[in-house]
Amino acid sequence: RELVTQQHRCLQKEIEPALRKGGIRRLTLAELSAPQLRHVESFFEDHVFPVISPVAVSLEDEFPLLLNLGLTLYVRLEPEEGSAESRHAIIAVPRNLARFLTLPGDGGYSYILLEEVIRAYAGRLFPGVTVTECAAFRITRNADMSVREDQAGDLLERLRPPGNRKTRLARGARIPAKSVAGGNRRHLFHCRPVGPRRLFPSGRTGRI
Repeated sequence: RELVTQQHRCLQKEIEPALRKGGIRRLTLAELSAPQLRHVESFFEDHVFPVISPVAVSLEDEFPLLLNLGLTLYVRLEPEEGSAESRHAIIAVPRNLARFLTLPGDGGYSYILLEEVIRAYAGRLFPGVTVTECAAFRITRNADMSVREDQAGDLLERLRPPGNRKTRLARGARIPAKSVAGGNRRHLFHCRPVGPRRLFPSGRTGRI
């Protein structure tokens, strides 16, 4: 956990400030100029919106499959009329799209993260429903395996393709999700077999 904290501190306090001095800037939505905002909105409508689908999650249903190391957005929605319970959904960040979206500008190089773009326009995926929270997290599963070399059957079992059901549904090893609010972290822990000790800090949204 301390190593992860040091990594984020190095990124935020040393690497990114140095990159900014060199003309390479990671921007948030609030920092975009009007032309950059139009570019981002057009990119979302043309390239992102057609390939993403939110999936509802609840404590009663089986949690959807999440790819190992894949970025996911956890969304909290306003309660249904007559209910006090918030609704929840997840949005998988597409792997076939570049995570760094280059932004138009007069000088230097500016970019915004793909998950930041999806988070900004998440409301368009839920027409008529208010999005009250949207934060990124990533599940890292333990990929280690022990093989008894004296047992061929065990070796064969261990070398099966990683897409088999047992591996795909393997217990989560850690979730960098500091940006997910406390109450929703508890909901996430109930949905996934991951305890609070496996929650790792992620810093600002996008730094995962």
